[in-house]
Amino acid sequence: MKWTEAVANSAHIKRKVSNRQAQQLFNLAALFNQEGAHALDIGTFHGFSASIIAQAISRGHVVTLNPRENELVVARRNLAFCKNIKVVRTLSWEYFATYDGPLFSFIFVDGHHNQVARDIDWWHELEAGGMILFHDYNEPGGKRDSPIVRVVLDKIAAKLGRPFDIHAVDEGKGIGMVGLFRWKEHVAD
Repeated sequence: MKWTEAVANSAHIKRKVSNRQAQQLFNLAALFNQEGAHALDIGTFHGFSASIIAQAISRGHVVTLNPRENELVVARRNLAFCKNIKVVRTLSWEYFATYDGPLFSFIFVDGHHNQVARDIDWWHELEAGGMILFHDYNEPGGKRDSPIVRVVLDKIAAKLGRPFDIHAVDEGKGIGMVGLFRWKEHVAD
């Protein structure tokens, strides 16, 4: 499947990501399209990003989290065509507190900006070679500037002692995503 097909299949879903970001999200998630792969989407909203991930990782399983019942009613309806996805009503840190595996191959974080520091703990539930991708790492003064996301994620990259493996910003809008692969040497982090 191509990302354009995934976007077309998801055209009925209200979204907060651009076509370019949908393409990047699809292509990055597709790196993990294998039997038994597990993906996590934090911040379901109406389900657009979750649908892109579920289609990209069609041979795996996806869990998407959101605490808002009104959004989840819409998301469950929108995601009915994705048979490999589970929609869970919870806060990401509450789900983390009781989560006992399996490790995730791919994690997409697009939850509450002020709580992004709490979602960093998901790094420990990422398999070696897996990726965690954060949305809304935006340029200062950009259309949707989110200083807290930028500050928290910059601290994580500094702690790991390396730059982001993925740094993609929409030209002219300043809206972006950053991601890190969890290499074997970081498993003890």
